[in-house]
Amino acid sequence: MGGSLNPEYHGRGLAVEVYRELLQIGFVQYSLHRIVGRCDGRNAASIRSLEKAGLHQEAHLVENEFVKGEWTDEVVMAIRREQWEQRSFSPPASS
Repeated sequence: MGGSLNPEYHGRGLAVEVYRELLQIGFVQYSLHRIVGRCDGRNAASIRSLEKAGLHQEAHLVENEFVKGEWTDEVVMAIRREQWEQRSFSPPASS
């Protein structure tokens, strides 16, 4: 998962709310085992938002993507269903 937010709305926690809702949908509605988020390694705010939503860094790929004429790093964040269920914002697991 990933996304872009109009700069006018940065710093309000909206991305974290959206990520948490996407995790809810992925784990509850679709019974996914694992959800991954990828972002530009220079984007500390995106990395922080994914962390606040419960994801943790699994990889830092050096000069992995060519973006706007330059090679950039990519950070891969992820969370497994079991980890998500243990988070305080998640509902109890259904059987």
